[in-house]
Amino acid sequence: LAPAEHSFLVLISDGISGHLSDQEVVDVVKEAKTPEMAAKELVKFAVDVKSEDADNATALVVRLGGWERRSEGGGGSIGTKEQRVWRLNDAMDPRRGRQ
Repeated sequence: LAPAEHSFLVLISDGISGHLSDQEVVDVVKEAKTPEMAAKELVKFAVDVKSEDADNATALVVRLGGWERRSEGGGGSIGTKEQRVWRLNDAMDPRRGRQ
C-alpha cells in the first residue's frame, strides 16, 4: 500500500459482519474521530441492533496514512445514516420484546 492511499483497515468478527452491511461498517468508521472510537461504535451498534442469538462482536480499526481524508469520496456516512437510525430505533422498540 502506498502511503496515504487508504484511510483505514477494519477487522471485525461475525458478530458485526453478520449484522451490519459493509457500507454501514465503512460509514460508522468515517464518522468516528479516532480508530478507537470507530471500533467502539461498531461494537455498540452491532450489539444494539443484533438479535438475541447473535455471536460476539469484536472490532479493530487501524489508522492508515489517509485517515484525515477518510470522508472523501463515495456517499459518505449520509449513505446509511438514516438506515442505521431506523435500525437502532427498531431494535429498541419495546414492542419487539427487547430493551
